[in-house]
Amino acid sequence: MSMSRIPFERLPADVRKAVGDKTGAVHQAVTVRGGMNSGIASVLATDSSRAAGSNSSRAS
Repeated sequence: MSMSRIPFERLPADVRKAVGDKTGAVHQAVTVRGGMNSGIASVLATDSSRAAGSNSSRAS
């Protein structure tokens, strides 16, 4: 069974900014639907490239 993911767009603004500071502007974020280990999993299209990321299941 897949878990419910938190979309990148729903992360706090300071978290999204920190990601953008590392990767360049985020142009697209696609939430990964499968899996069971992380509450946040997205593939991002950014200024620098396409990046896949995942964080802990807790959102602060």
